[in-house]
Amino acid sequence: MKKLICLFVTYSLCGSMIAFASDEASLNQAINSLNARAKTDADKKLVLKAVSQQTGLPEKTLRSQMSATHLGYGELLAANSIVEGSGKNLNAVLTMKEGKSWASVSKQLRVDPSSIVNRLHIAENTIQAGHAGSRAQNTQGTQAGRQGNSYGPQAGGPMGVGSSMRGPR
Repeated sequence: MKKLICLFVTYSLCGSMIAFASDEASLNQAINSLNARAKTDADKKLVLKAVSQQTGLPEKTLRSQMSATHLGYGELLAANSIVEGSGKNLNAVLTMKEGKSWASVSKQLRVDPSSIVNRLHIAENTIQAGHAGSRAQNTQGTQAGRQGNSYGPQAGGPMGVGSSMRGPR
């Protein structure tokens, strides 16, 4: 019986260690991925906007925090997510972070690391949509220039519900 209990405790501890390692790896990967998106000035604006949307903080506040803390975009989103979830202030979270991973700080403050990973992924999706939108605008502008004064969906003009290309009936 003692062996069975000991075996159960060992498996339980291993399982929680594996789950923590998974949380930590996922969170680090998502942070690094978001940071990697900020290559050009235009990219940095999109990333900052996405972080602002996820944290609910104005871009000006985020820029100030970045300047003061030297955090990247992903770390900034993670830190502010922990701040929001824990009720602590940013300085307290950063003090706790010293020498620890974001996952361990979030768990210590009872903030689910997977919720932070979700926010990081949503921010990335927002950035991708921003890139797609700007590419579509560039394409439409080029097409409109070649087609002259054409109007309609192929030239980027609106098509209302129930409207058609045939004109009035």
